[in-house]
Amino acid sequence: MKMRIIRASCILLVAALLIPAIAIADTPTVVVTGYQINPEVLMPGDIGTIKITITNTAATATQVDTSTYTVGGSGTTTTTTTTVNADIQSIYLFGNGLTVLSGNYRNVGELGPGQSTTITFTIEAPTKDDTYFPKVWIDVLGGRSAKYPIPVKVDSSSVSLTASEMPSVILKDDASQVKLSIANKRPNSINSTVVTPMADGIAFAPTEIFLGAMKPDEQSTATFTLHPTSLGKKDVTFVLTYQNGDNSHSESLTCSIDVIEGSGVKLILAEYPTSVVKGKSARIELDVVNARSSDITSVSVVPIIEGRFTPSEVFIGTMEQDDVFSANFDVDTSDLALGTNDIGFKVTYKDGRGFHESGAYAVSIDIVEVPVELPSTLLLIIFIAVSAVGYYVYRRRR
Repeated sequence: MKMRIIRASCILLVAALLIPAIAIADTPTVVVTGYQINPEVLMPGDIGTIKITITNTAATATQVDTSTYTVGGSGTTTTTTTTVNADIQSIYLFGNGLTVLSGNYRNVGELGPGQSTTITFTIEAPTKDDTYFPKVWIDVLGGRSAKYPIPVKVDSSSVSLTASEMPSVILKDDASQVKLSIANKRPNSINSTVVTPMADGIAFAPTEIFLGAMKPDEQSTATFTLHPTSLGKKDVTFVLTYQNGDNSHSESLTCSIDVIEGSGVKLILAEYPTSVVKGKSARIELDVVNARSSDITSVSVVPIIEGRFTPSEVFIGTMEQDDVFSANFDVDTSDLALGTNDIGFKVTYKDGRGFHESGAYAVSIDIVEVPVELPSTLLLIIFIAVSAVGYYVYRRRR
């Protein structure tokens, strides 16, 4: 009985020696080492992208397998060297509440040890605000599959557009100023921000204002000057457009302004030269009249053309009803062209409804060539010659 046990043990030992001894290395593992969401925070219905970076975490470029066979006391050793590449079969993105527009990649290929690559998915945000966790699933042939959740925030916060200074009534001959406040209330930056005004019977300067990129909680101001061209009640609309990533969004603000006929602040020409020799100074005297039924403040008269004016601005300050003030300017004509030049002026002022400016008043002045000055001796000779001829004619007639 004892001999049988020994023989069985020998058989088990020989069987064990015939099985190759193989050194098993770690299988290559692919992990998500980074991601980027654009836009950073989506608005409901936005189209966005998720860009992930995946990396093969194998430490070495090769794997060595050693096999040893032993028969009858003699052994044979075989060494096999193979490259440790991650053969990526597929990469999927599961929306988990988001709509995945493009998120399935098959037969991606091999990724060497320590190598990285990027994959981009396109998603669409749902209508409900929340934080969603779409999951990336990476399937590696002969390796470890990876799952990785990515937080994506959907927030319907918008950009506010409010009027910080808006008149309700303006005079047809006046120009009024409107100031708007734009605030980015979103948790992420926006870009390509533009404010555009529109209304029938009103011209705007400028026709639009480009604000560009705005950071979260950033506030900007847009100022427009309104020039009425017709009477009546006007609906003035300001449209704010901006981009959240590649998605266009807009907000609008509509205000009602009544354009009325009436006397306002006027410029009256008091005195000016009709013509001036080029290079000489021209004095222009104007009267500023407050024909309104109320006082005005911050009254100032300024030229509206490029040129050398002294002073460059006449500040009057406060004007009561029916007040008349003078505003005098000396204009250097050196830079003006020969011929008729229209030199314009305007009045800017404030009242209880905001900032205004009067319609422009133009003064026409002819700029002429410098006359040729004859030397005094030549003038004397001419005088003597003319006198002699005159005397000769007189003697002949007698």
